[in-house]
Amino acid sequence: MDDSAFDTEKKSSRQYDPGEGLIHFYTGFGKGKTTSAIGQAVRFAGSGGRVLFTQFMKDGTSSEIAALKMIPNMEVFSMTEKLGFTFRMSEEERQEAFEKNMAYLREIRKRIEKGDYGMLVLDEAAEAVRKDVLDDKALYDLLINKPKKLEVVVTGHVGVRSVMETADYITVALKMRHPYDDGVPARKGVEY
Repeated sequence: MDDSAFDTEKKSSRQYDPGEGLIHFYTGFGKGKTTSAIGQAVRFAGSGGRVLFTQFMKDGTSSEIAALKMIPNMEVFSMTEKLGFTFRMSEEERQEAFEKNMAYLREIRKRIEKGDYGMLVLDEAAEAVRKDVLDDKALYDLLINKPKKLEVVVTGHVGVRSVMETADYITVALKMRHPYDDGVPARKGVEY
């Protein structure tokens, strides 16, 4: 693989404050974005930090949720309603999903403003923006106005403006091979 495809020398011009929480973005079409976000959240909780773990585009039934709920310092706040696949949604269903995701984001924002969380995970938030069921400006506003010490982890297949302009870490999961391409469906405990 040609390493020139990745500009690893690009540095941020931002000045960092040692007490400031940073923004992580796990992206790409490879497997492991949510898994990386979970690992980061577990590490943070294990260090004694308090984590708010949230998921867009999912209904709270993925296998990791049960395990995360057992971890001290980890609060899981899931959408409990299955909104369905965006590619199957009518315009009315897409608008309904948009409104529910916006209400979910507003509730997340209230929780981080009231709570003493050290980390917020916004799993699939960038994907929700990409699929037009979450407003990019609202996500951007949350990221730039987050509590100063809050560390934030965002995931999604592609970078969207809100995250690309605010992320301090950007890590790409590159898919080189995946059994799904050969017709193997998602497997419980492995992909969900």
